[in-house]
Amino acid sequence: MDILTFHLGTLILTGLVVLYADHMGFRYFTGRSQTLDPKKVRWAHRLVFIGLFILIITGVMLTLPSWAVWFENPFFYAKLAFVATLLVNGIFIDRLMQKATIMPYALLSAPERRLLMVSGALSATGWVASVLIGFFGL
Repeated sequence: MDILTFHLGTLILTGLVVLYADHMGFRYFTGRSQTLDPKKVRWAHRLVFIGLFILIITGVMLTLPSWAVWFENPFFYAKLAFVATLLVNGIFIDRLMQKATIMPYALLSAPERRLLMVSGALSATGWVASVLIGFFGL
């Protein structure tokens, strides 16, 4: 299997896990789930982080043959910024989602609810923008 196929396969599988995690989060935000299952949250978070790590490694491998060309492309820097945002946000999502396993969304403080919403928005934006740049901007 070549690197591009592995990269795209990892993107698809990781994307499915992200969609599942977002579905759990949406159910939590809307009150359809009072709390989230800690085991499912932990596994989803780990799988997404592993997938993101593999995507970064294979992405570097794909760019190495023409590294100088990538540094001239402003979309490359945008994609790097979105991926960095995903990494940093992933650290905060882990802490924030622990609250969602023990307390209903309605009982969270306003700052906690706002942080969860901002974190979710950053995650969705980071994934969508990275994929769009990857397919259309690079």
